[in-house]
Amino acid sequence: MRIRRGTTPGVGVLVAVAVAVAACSARSSPTASSPSGSGRGPVAGVAGSEVRMLESKAAGRTYQLEISYPDDYGSGPATYPVLYVLDSQWDFKLLRAIYENELYDNKLPELLIVGITYPGDHPDYGTLRSHDLTPFVEGDVAGSGGGREFLTFLRTELIPYVDAHLRSDPGRRYLIGSSYGGLFTLYAMFSDPSLFHGYLAGSPVVRFADDALLSQEQAYFSRRKDLPTSLFLPYGTNDQLSGSISEFVTRMRGRNYQQLQFRDLPVHGEGHAGNRAEAFSRGLRYFFGNGD
Repeated sequence: MRIRRGTTPGVGVLVAVAVAVAACSARSSPTASSPSGSGRGPVAGVAGSEVRMLESKAAGRTYQLEISYPDDYGSGPATYPVLYVLDSQWDFKLLRAIYENELYDNKLPELLIVGITYPGDHPDYGTLRSHDLTPFVEGDVAGSGGGREFLTFLRTELIPYVDAHLRSDPGRRYLIGSSYGGLFTLYAMFSDPSLFHGYLAGSPVVRFADDALLSQEQAYFSRRKDLPTSLFLPYGTNDQLSGSISEFVTRMRGRNYQQLQFRDLPVHGEGHAGNRAEAFSRGLRYFFGNGD
């Protein structure tokens, strides 16, 4: 029952309120009902978003796309930068919440967010991502080595789909990945730096498959001394990978690549996954000129 401001409740209303208060006081603890009667209500979704499916011939599977739209998306012909997010099953909601906070503080422009994950009720995320996000075969990681096909999916299928069906700005697209996703993000950058305007490689597994990523970077440096893109590389100082990541940062700074905008971010006191909130927040502000 609501009593509107500026009115005085009558006797009947006061009696009703008293009865309601007495009933509530008699309960030992508050309860909430479930519409389904199963003890669990509907899944809490993300407002302003939708799910689409996209079949990939390059990767040989169907991907689930989780798409977040700007608040003013339906109000005109404007185009928007796009954040392509790997491991959307874990990072889509986190990134969306961080984006909304930074947007409120006028640190970011309106953005489209396209998360990439797998359909189904109970996907085996570990096995699926260990294939797609590892560009090299590692004997200890079953199914590894599908990153080449996954990159082809991004370049020849997903990005053209987004550019054709959403109001995206092709000159402002960004790739975001962590852990194996960070490894893949670096692999994608050295494969085709112009594909994305910026790469956020969080907590990357840089020492993988007999240092195949380092060999890829060495081959790139032998061919070119420019790397025309932006790279943000965050990691937790308590991550067991922090030593190898720090060595990679030193290696990249020593290259002095022309046209590369590069920043690393050691997140002090955080581990492999716990650094992501600060990493995403600071990374997005870095890409859009509001870093600190």
